[in-house]
Order: sequence, then structure tokens, then C-alpha cells
Amino acid sequence: MTRLRFLNTLVTILFALVSATAASAGEMKIEAQLIWGTNEDKSPDPNHKPIDPKLAKRLDRLPIKWKHYYVVTVKEFSVAQGKTNKVTMSKECEIAVKNVDGTNVEVQLIGKGKPAGKVSQGLGKGKCLLTGGDAENLTAWFVLLKLVE
Repeated sequence: MTRLRFLNTLVTILFALVSATAASAGEMKIEAQLIWGTNEDKSPDPNHKPIDPKLAKRLDRLPIKWKHYYVVTVKEFSVAQGKTNKVTMSKECEIAVKNVDGTNVEVQLIGKGKPAGKVSQGLGKGKCLLTGGDAENLTAWFVLLKLVE
């Protein structure tokens, strides 16, 4: 198993353990955050903001090596049941989110125009999905999805 696939699987499983209730059938309103993980104390981009302290605490419990996480972009969008919405998170990152059945989503990561992974998971109230991959200079990028309440 490649390191990227292992990281995707591990993070998805750990976040799936969060208890949640099922989302209502039909359209899903989703928030996606593009997150950059690094060991640098400060992001070189002043527009990057540190992630929410609660999320940082959760990430610290995972077996990943980065000390700091920064929000690159946040996007809100809707996806009708059975449909797919493609969302540009940055000039190098896109996601394609399919609302499988009003509760489950399938997320395809696209990095630099190339498929970088795919994951499927339930996305109910209080639940989130986190997936990502390695980047240059021993850093990583993640996409966090959660329902908008």
C-alpha cells in the first residue's frame, strides 16, 4: 500500500469514528476546506489562517507528522442527490463531490489536473471527511468536508 493511500485510509477511518446522525435525503449543503500541513511555524502566505483549535487537537491525535495546519481556502456548495459538483479549491486543487444517496458522498481529489485519490464515506451531522496527500518540501495538503447546518 502506498504511503498516500495509507494516509488517506487511516485519516478517513479515524474521522469516520466520530458519532453522527444521518443527513436528510436530497440536497447536501457542504463546506470544504483546503488545509496545508507543515512543520513551519508560519505560513509564507499571509492569507492562510491557522485551523480551528478543535480540529488541530483532533489532528494532533493522528499519526501524521506535521506540527501546524493552515486553512488555504473555504468553499460552500450544494450537491443534489445522485449528482456531482466539481469545486476548485486552489489553482492546483479541485474536488469532485458526488452525493450518492443524500447521506453518503464520494470525493475525488484532483491535484495539478491529475486524479490524486478517491474516497467514499457517510457525511452526517457532526461528521467530517478528511483526505489528502503529500506536497513539496515535506508538507501535505488535506481537504476537509462537513455538512453546513
